[in-house]
Amino acid sequence: CLISGQSAFLTAAMLIAIFALLDRRPVAAGILIGLLTIKPQLGILFPFMLIASGRWRVFIVAAVAALALAGATAAIFGAQVWIDFVLKGLPVQGLVLSDPDRIATPLFPTVFMNLRGLDLGYAAAMSVQAMFSAFALGAVIWAFRFRRDADPPLMLALYLACSVIASPYLLAFDLLP
Repeated sequence: CLISGQSAFLTAAMLIAIFALLDRRPVAAGILIGLLTIKPQLGILFPFMLIASGRWRVFIVAAVAALALAGATAAIFGAQVWIDFVLKGLPVQGLVLSDPDRIATPLFPTVFMNLRGLDLGYAAAMSVQAMFSAFALGAVIWAFRFRRDADPPLMLALYLACSVIASPYLLAFDLLP
């Protein structure tokens, strides 16, 4: 991470801090979740977790922080950066996932990419990925709705495992947390 400039140390620290601060310092936790939009694949389940657990203050602060980050980015670099992200960045991510040669497959430890590595077609692999994503989403919603009193490190581990399962686009260095 240090040599290649990846953000895994930062995002790992953010995820651990978020869970440590959820109930003690909800505003700080919300700000960190908002900032985690730099790696949306790691935070994709947070809105569902926050709603399921009734942490509305954290949810609102996270939404405001994410919008502020997007606004600041647009103010500093211009709105074109977001237009390019949607029109150029997202299609490139789609190309990586659909690459028939599967050059990047070993770098993506996801259900989808593992199935692609076993020569399963794109549509079939994405269908299986969708089922695993739904399972991960359901597990997070159920656990944070009905098991709020569970051991916090166990809840963090569940969230992190489900985040890995939920996304087809996650690189190996994103697994540091």
